[in-house]
Amino acid sequence: MSPSVSPYVEKAEGRRHPHASPSRTADLCRLPPALLITAEFDMLRDEAEAYARRLQAAGVAAKFRRYGGMIHGFIRRYPFFDQGKAAIAEIGRELRTALSTTDRR
Repeated sequence: MSPSVSPYVEKAEGRRHPHASPSRTADLCRLPPALLITAEFDMLRDEAEAYARRLQAAGVAAKFRRYGGMIHGFIRRYPFFDQGKAAIAEIGRELRTALSTTDRR
């Protein structure tokens, strides 16, 4: 795969579309609650945390947490990283909370 194309979009210019990169959305106020988990040594960390702050500024219930000492992909490597296990537990707690407060009409 070319470095200019991600696995999520067919063409490089597609990465600028808000559906591929939500941080490029002009108005974030109608987005759902979000949990953003970052790793200290991830080249996308600052971008993800800036997006979380934008969500919060728009009134979205957004939480973000940086896992110190971790690298990109640490969650999927949870058998090797206790922090990965902790992140999975955090995601589970947030999902349980979100699903228990969802209006089920």
